[in-house]
Amino acid sequence: MPSKNTPQEIDPAVFASDDNTQVDMPSTGYAIDFASVPDQQELIVKGTYEAVIKNAEPVMSKTSGNPMIKLRWQIADGEYEGRTVFDQLVFTRPTGDWNADFPLRKIKELLLAIGYDARFGGQVIPENLIGERCMITVKIDQGKGMNPETGEPYPPKNAVASYATATSRRKVDDLL
Repeated sequence: MPSKNTPQEIDPAVFASDDNTQVDMPSTGYAIDFASVPDQQELIVKGTYEAVIKNAEPVMSKTSGNPMIKLRWQIADGEYEGRTVFDQLVFTRPTGDWNADFPLRKIKELLLAIGYDARFGGQVIPENLIGERCMITVKIDQGKGMNPETGEPYPPKNAVASYATATSRRKVDDLL
């Protein structure tokens, strides 16, 4: 069996495009130098940023079994323009308890920030969220737990603390 540390021939079919067009590549594959690959991206500084929802994926929560929407925000301007922040909206049954209903309050805050009416009652369709813009307050969450593969603690990560109406509305370029 060949060593991981010696270049291996790569089957060019692995790099075919969706229409099966072969990608030109050297027969020994592409070179990579791990020294030039960052281990971790620098966190976005806590603060409020204008951001656009670039992806909204419906999934089931692994921990609670509740439906949720995973959001991928992209910072729209400033020093961190183009950077990504991940977020999630968890749909639970209302209990009437302030603390227990936090996930629903978070969803309401987002929908109001992107222009939904305060009297809204209905379905939230993930695809309709894509391209929406608002101000997000970014926080830094400390890593929780241990990575089972490495045995190392999970590193801190950015998260969304709150939402507010954007200073500008959706732009035509965001929809293209």
